[in-house]
Amino acid sequence: MEHYYIGYDGIRGSKLSWRDLEWGLGYGFINLEDVIKFSDSTLNESSDGLHIDLSTCGKDDASCIQAALNALVLREENCEVDKTIWMYLILEHLYYNRLEYVDPLERVEWIYADFDYQEEVASFVRYMPPAGDYDPRSHTFEENIAKMYKNWKAYLERNYSKYRF
Repeated sequence: MEHYYIGYDGIRGSKLSWRDLEWGLGYGFINLEDVIKFSDSTLNESSDGLHIDLSTCGKDDASCIQAALNALVLREENCEVDKTIWMYLILEHLYYNRLEYVDPLERVEWIYADFDYQEEVASFVRYMPPAGDYDPRSHTFEENIAKMYKNWKAYLERNYSKYRF
């Protein structure tokens, strides 16, 4: 899998579980400091001791962060990682930072492959055939690229409430 660091800015306000957070940390999408920031941002009156323990770890204390995060993960009932939330967050981060990349649609193609060719992303992958009655031969190259960006934005808007608060 490619390295897609999105940091705390990419996960702020997301519906990541502790298990999802741990998985993303393992793949380098976030770092230990981002875990602390996420924990801090989700603290509330009903937060328990494990959550508070994680938030009180020093940002450079890897063993404290790993131990606290692991304890939170072990407590979760759902043992599955929701990889689609990470796909969404990475695609969202890429979309809003696309001007920093020479070829953002190439990155989309990598993400599409890395996340097992999810059908809902295919409409903005250049090498995939268009859905419906859209005929790219009837449009210019620029119009076809604009259509992919439009489809990308629609995917983000359609899934926002599923993955973000």
